[in-house]
Amino acid sequence: MRENDDMSAVSVKAPNGTYVGSQMSGVSEFRGIPYAESPRRWRIASPLKSTVDDVIVASGWGDACVQPDDETEYASRWTQSEDCLTLNVWSRNLAQSDKPVMVFIHGGGGVSGGSVDPLYRGRNLAEHVSDDDGIVVVSINYRLGMFGTLNLERAKGFTDEYREGLNLWLRDQQEALRWVQRNIQAFGGDRSNVTVFGQSAGAGFISTHLTIPESRALFARAIIQSGPIANRQMTLERSFDVSESVFRSLGVRDLDSLVSLPASEIKRRGMPPGSPAFGGSVFFPVTDSSFIPEDGWNLLHNGAARDIDLLIGTTDGERDTIAVDAADVWPPTLVGPEAVLETITRYESAVAGASTSLLVSRHPGIIRDYLASGDEPTRALVDLCNDINYGLGAELMAQAQARWNQNTYLYKWCWAPSPANVLEGSPGSASLSPFGRALHCEELPFVLRNTDAFISISGTDLPALLVDQASDAWVSFARNGQPVAPGAPEWRGYDRLNRATMVIDQEWRVDIDSDSAYRRRLAPIIPAGMG
Repeated sequence: MRENDDMSAVSVKAPNGTYVGSQMSGVSEFRGIPYAESPRRWRIASPLKSTVDDVIVASGWGDACVQPDDETEYASRWTQSEDCLTLNVWSRNLAQSDKPVMVFIHGGGGVSGGSVDPLYRGRNLAEHVSDDDGIVVVSINYRLGMFGTLNLERAKGFTDEYREGLNLWLRDQQEALRWVQRNIQAFGGDRSNVTVFGQSAGAGFISTHLTIPESRALFARAIIQSGPIANRQMTLERSFDVSESVFRSLGVRDLDSLVSLPASEIKRRGMPPGSPAFGGSVFFPVTDSSFIPEDGWNLLHNGAARDIDLLIGTTDGERDTIAVDAADVWPPTLVGPEAVLETITRYESAVAGASTSLLVSRHPGIIRDYLASGDEPTRALVDLCNDINYGLGAELMAQAQARWNQNTYLYKWCWAPSPANVLEGSPGSASLSPFGRALHCEELPFVLRNTDAFISISGTDLPALLVDQASDAWVSFARNGQPVAPGAPEWRGYDRLNRATMVIDQEWRVDIDSDSAYRRRLAPIIPAGMG
């Protein structure tokens, strides 16, 4: 907020409460709104009981969900609790009705993050849009890590009611979207024109929501930033391994003790500072076949989400930093190709067996082909990592959706800052691609217009035109299913014949089937019928 601007109180009467927030610069802001009753540990959150007669002061951020303490993660330095199911609303020109609604789901690997993070706040995006073209932006919190999903079936004293412990984070997100459906009209939003958008783990959750009928009924469009469904789900059997790691870390395996153990003690035992939480366990949505289907690729390929407009893409250097040995030195020292391959294999072990997995460790021919590409070996295998975990999955999702819905668009974000800019603005904590490419998260400050919120990756003084173009394209898509950026070429819809990809850089361009070589290399792992 600008200190010199006048701020006034504003209230909204909605079915679940009379919400009191603040208004400034034409944007009404409501923070920390509960969207469900206070959740019980490993139980599905109950819908709100509050009504319009309940006055709810929405002037402060809700608690962050319990997560490891990390000095680089803003939300982890905020107040944490299990009572964290809150959302925030920003509405431009509150009196205007039928505005498109954009609901942001934050990333953080499913174990960290929160809507309090300045990078994820929606005020600047809402304020940028004119009164005549207003939007409503919503951001949410949801349960994380072992609080968001844990298979308790092998805990001593297990009872059926705790079978709900799996995939609660997705159920939380559903409940937030139900709150939007019930209440957003009071904030000037159009409940029939809701776009969910998210990045990294948040995007991965949206990818899974596309396969769940109850979820698809709650939104009309989806923007998936660096989180295709590929390699972001785990099997029921693998979820037992994660539970065992949690039980060992906590030194507890009977259900009553697990339920009653204070969150502070769980953090002390399972999330020690400076060490991987729960022995490095990875938490993903679990394909339990009852809530999350096991055959995600087939569902998408056969049109399960045909009514959902889709904008999906990645950066060109998503995980380039896995090649870096010494991050505090520039130019950085690179690890050898063996270390990169080990990272790929370790990650694959968490998702092995899931139908949505794209695994290369059992295909040595693919690895040989990448190493023979002519690039330096470490870079070649980093490209492989980026392709199987991001690029190929995004393209396959676009291809599947485009069979049924012409409002399907693919992008690749290629703008990256100069190393000097990042190093000057964030000495000691800079994160840069050793290959000069755009890292994971690079597009977020542009899309949400929070241009000073992530200088350790994007630097300072971001190009103003690119900020306008990116945010306008995202808003345009949310408005009518067609991304339009000022001064950029027409964004062609994706189809299997042309495979049009919008390359987003200082200058935008449309590439036609420019990456056919990597699809040929990865043909052995592409699901049948989707090549």
